[in-house]
Amino acid sequence: MSLQDTMNEKVLPLATKFSQNKFLMSIRDGFMVAFPATMFASIMIIIQNLPTTFALPNMCQKA
Repeated sequence: MSLQDTMNEKVLPLATKFSQNKFLMSIRDGFMVAFPATMFASIMIIIQNLPTTFALPNMCQKA
């Protein structure tokens, strides 16, 4: 019996029960909804801080 067969025999039923749990499904779906907004905000923060990141003092000075 291979390791994969053993994993399928012992872990698969437990993983199936976890995947069908309505509370865990709602948490998973919430993360999936929030992920695009989080990624967008992260990219915007990186773009906003590019001048400071690359140490361009002339661009970073306020008027």
